[in-house]
Amino acid sequence: MLTRRESRAVTLQTLFILDFKKSDDIDKFYEYTLSDFFDAKEDDGKVVERIKKDEYSFNLLNSVFEKKDTLDEIIKKAASDWPLEKISLIDKNILRIGIYELLFNKEKIPAPVAIDESILLSKSFNPSDSSHKFISGVLGSVLEASGIEEDESRKWVKKEYEGKYGFLPYFKDGKKIKVGLVLNIFEKWTLPKGSAKGDFKNENEAILEVAKRKLNIIGEVKEKIGGHTYSAGIINDKRVIKNIQYFLLEVKNKNDVKLNPKLQGLNKIEFFDLDKIKNIDTYEDVLPLFEKAGRILEKK
Repeated sequence: MLTRRESRAVTLQTLFILDFKKSDDIDKFYEYTLSDFFDAKEDDGKVVERIKKDEYSFNLLNSVFEKKDTLDEIIKKAASDWPLEKISLIDKNILRIGIYELLFNKEKIPAPVAIDESILLSKSFNPSDSSHKFISGVLGSVLEASGIEEDESRKWVKKEYEGKYGFLPYFKDGKKIKVGLVLNIFEKWTLPKGSAKGDFKNENEAILEVAKRKLNIIGEVKEKIGGHTYSAGIINDKRVIKNIQYFLLEVKNKNDVKLNPKLQGLNKIEFFDLDKIKNIDTYEDVLPLFEKAGRILEKK
């Protein structure tokens, strides 16, 4: 029986061979990988123990291979600066495995574990380069866009807090109020957010920096509409908890608003009539923010 880490290595090596050979003969190359890398052998090469099949790696391999197109689309959106064909076969398949375990695995691997294991795979198979940083960044973007919360099993890890700001941009269009939402790579409408970069005199300046950098928005920060915390995985053995405070933001340059093309994890921004956002496809923890914003804006 293989450990889970060994099972992921078997899956990675088999996926690599299938890509390299441009083959879909999973059984053939899975057996080859097991026999070549994981049979127990004596010094003269004689096999003393043969692993015929490892359930976790076999199921993971078949599941990742079956969802390859879906996983590749997520990679394209989460790593928009890197064309898929320019990502190495090793990195591509590590990302496929990591994203599958983050989003689709029925065994519900804790998000930090899935990311940590992908980073370790990268360090094992690319020991002399910095691919693991690329892997970590892409999976972090996928995790953030997905809104996944980590389970109780990792709460013993030391916490490190990072401040972050979100906002609901709006403007008046005659008697109507239009509000701006961003569409993420999972086809969910949500509020734009980001970490402020630089030194600021006050919180409002920090929020405006995020709005300008992310969406080219120039505006005025208004009422606070809420906040929440969520986990963003493990960095340097510390569980990172991101604390987001959300505000209304009145847009002064509505015709110039556009999504920064370098952003990962977002597809577009669109403005809706205020009454339409009640039925928008979004996350449960965003709905209370919509409701409070709606109550405030209806009075304006």
